[in-house]
Amino acid sequence: MRMADAAARLADDISIEMMPRAVAAMAAPPAGLPAGCSVYLPFLPGAAAPAQVAQTMAAVDRLRDWGFRPVPHLAARAVPGRGWLDAWLAALSARGVDRLMLVGGDRDRPAGPYADVPALLAGGALWRRGFMQLGVTGYPDGHPLVPPDALQAALAAKLAYAAATGSRLWMVGQFAFEPAPVAAWLDAHAAMGHGLPVRIGLPGPSGMRTLLRFALQCGVAASARGLRRGPVRRLAGSWTPQAMADGLLAHCRARPDLPVAGLHLFPFGGVGQSLDWLTAWRAAEQMREAGAGGGS
Repeated sequence: MRMADAAARLADDISIEMMPRAVAAMAAPPAGLPAGCSVYLPFLPGAAAPAQVAQTMAAVDRLRDWGFRPVPHLAARAVPGRGWLDAWLAALSARGVDRLMLVGGDRDRPAGPYADVPALLAGGALWRRGFMQLGVTGYPDGHPLVPPDALQAALAAKLAYAAATGSRLWMVGQFAFEPAPVAAWLDAHAAMGHGLPVRIGLPGPSGMRTLLRFALQCGVAASARGLRRGPVRRLAGSWTPQAMADGLLAHCRARPDLPVAGLHLFPFGGVGQSLDWLTAWRAAEQMREAGAGGGS
């Protein structure tokens, strides 16, 4: 018996985030990175600086040479100007990049003319340069600064843009630490009927101190409180995504209609450690599925 559709996609379609400077410094691809995997390249503070632009372009070249799909982030509030944006998009397009991950960007004041992703889209630069495949963010834990009605309005603007331009959107969920709120968020998006495929964010194995630091930086403090209670206390200062992944997989099996596109790994404890866990988890699921289908 095959796994239900949503569960199969969760286990089989994997993407991962990797820092551009780390990719640019690698002599060989990380062991365990699935063939053809999409690798998201974050747009960090200062990413508009020439040195960091060069790192991103080097990472793109390396990933394409290795047969992976680079998906650079673009942070609206960090874009310094329209001319810079057009030149950056042209450089990516010349390297064969055809998709971007759009984020608002963590800045109190915009560096240039774009206050948010809808404003970036309305400027038309992405469409003119042929970027028609765009990831947008979702927040299972809510956003620390943006109220729910504003998030809904922003999503409506992105969907309207996609309809007007023929662009294809998908959503990448911010990471969380407990399956229940993510499951409820998936159910809510399915009920909206917008049809966006959703990649579920999952933090890889990590030390607790590292994970809490990233959680606070990324605005998932509510979920971070879950790290201090329940069975996590027994992990002796470490986090593993096993229970989270198993819980989400069970929910996807129960709801095969969910618009799940796959799993998106945040390797806060290191790429190698996350990929080792991923390889073991997928192998265990394949064995479980084979056993379920074997019967006697």
